[in-house]
Amino acid sequence: MIPFRLLTLTLFVAVSAGSCPEGSYSIPNENICVFPMPDSQYYIDAVRRCLKIGGMTAKIANVFENGFISSLLFTFNGTAPYIGIERKSDNRWVYADGSPLTYQNWATGEPNLNSSTNFCALMDPGTGKWVSTDCFSTRPYLCTGKDLDVSTDCLDGWSYFRGTDSCYYLWNFTYVNGNSQSYYTWDDGVRNCKELSSSANLASIHSMAENDFLYDLVQTYYPTCSTLATDVGAWIGFTGNYKNGNWSDGSPFDFVDPNIQEIDDSYRWVISNVPACNYRRWSWMQENRFPARFICEMPSNHRLGLEKVGK
Repeated sequence: MIPFRLLTLTLFVAVSAGSCPEGSYSIPNENICVFPMPDSQYYIDAVRRCLKIGGMTAKIANVFENGFISSLLFTFNGTAPYIGIERKSDNRWVYADGSPLTYQNWATGEPNLNSSTNFCALMDPGTGKWVSTDCFSTRPYLCTGKDLDVSTDCLDGWSYFRGTDSCYYLWNFTYVNGNSQSYYTWDDGVRNCKELSSSANLASIHSMAENDFLYDLVQTYYPTCSTLATDVGAWIGFTGNYKNGNWSDGSPFDFVDPNIQEIDDSYRWVISNVPACNYRRWSWMQENRFPARFICEMPSNHRLGLEKVGK
């Protein structure tokens, strides 16, 4: 019998082959792609994320697929991921799509049918065996499918831009008690982006295409152009002036809006777009002025997977 670790090493030589999207892996001789998802989610959210890109939480139909998928678990640095195996109320275990299991690889003593909470399954990264678990812990996971579309691979409410393979979130106008509008410092924006995702930061801009994308994202209406307020802008991660500056995410200073005001002092900046007022620009903000919006940016889950494996 081939030792498990030798089997997975042998399989891994071939896992990058095929025509699957970048960051996913083609199972040899099968029209199936496997996408390791390193962002930890509750099981139900993992199911939704896989469905969103056209797949499902990993469906493992035979011993070869099990060995192949287990060879990808290095992506998760020792954390056991969810697989697409679910327990029904009558104690039957089925695939996430509801179909009956055609293959099982439970660890000794598993599945634990005496547990009142173990209705999901994970794969042990050391053995490739399945272990029953609760569905309410956040874990990485794997998606499988034939036509995975990573362009939709953003969290709900975020917008995908293919040019950077990143997701953007506009924290829009919010109100306290339905009346008083909330305003944010630049540091508030940085902190709130991190609270949305540890991989997020205030948006950085590195090309005209990305700049135009964000102008479209922040486009808004303002009732009186003659009294257009600075709160229509949204913080971006830029600190500096038209000649020099830096981005809060540490990315290089290699682009500014062509119409940026040429001032020598260093400021923090917002981006605004009010078409009815012909107002489309980056604006510097004085220390005592606070906009009501900001833009967060994070890598798509697809790109996070590539960065995780060092591609």
